[in-house]
Amino acid sequence: MSPERDVEYAREWLEMARGDLDFASDYPAPKGHYLRLCFFAQQAAEKAIKAVLIKEGVEFPFIHNLERPLKLVPPRVTVPPEVQAAKVLTDYAAVFRYLPHPEAADEQDWGEGFRLADAVVEWAEAALACGPPPAQ
Repeated sequence: MSPERDVEYAREWLEMARGDLDFASDYPAPKGHYLRLCFFAQQAAEKAIKAVLIKEGVEFPFIHNLERPLKLVPPRVTVPPEVQAAKVLTDYAAVFRYLPHPEAADEQDWGEGFRLADAVVEWAEAALACGPPPAQ
């Protein structure tokens, strides 16, 4: 893959992350749907991290665990503590996918999850040196 294609492909992943973050922002959630919003927060963080890895030319496993891809970020890329803290979102990737599941998230979980996911997406945007798309 050429470096130009890596950046283009990374931006496609980042755009998907922004879309997931948009879904995660759907507040207030009807009772029982905070888990769904936390799932989309996890997905946003995951795709944003992987966008950075793509831009850096780092291969990564297609898994939903956030800790493993974060460990693959090259040392030349600073990973702020808030981005590292987003590892706690990992559980939302699996618990939402498999039924039955108890309500595993509430409004407070969503607030923290959204805040962390937003920080990861902003970090990835800076790492890719591109901001959000212009408003239409």
